[in-house]
Amino acid sequence: MLGFISGFVCGLIQFFLLRRFAHSVTSGGKPAIGLGLLQLLLPAALLMGCAFFMPANLVWAATGIACPLIGGALIYFLVSTKRRDGPPPPPSIEP
Repeated sequence: MLGFISGFVCGLIQFFLLRRFAHSVTSGGKPAIGLGLLQLLLPAALLMGCAFFMPANLVWAATGIACPLIGGALIYFLVSTKRRDGPPPPPSIEP
């Protein structure tokens, strides 16, 4: 259970880092290379630590990392789609 909780926290942090990195790359400015490297090294460090100190929880840690990445991307997509569309236009009445 400790592996899943630590993986979940790591996945949340990685999701926010990945979102900020993608925004810095697509905004046209100078991309934040540090964010890209950090979001790659964070799960690797967690999984290596888990493999050395609690190998029985390695699968749970990997599952914990994947859950917020998939769930966060889905929620972010749904919210941004809803925000972009806005309310439907009122029906037009033709004479």
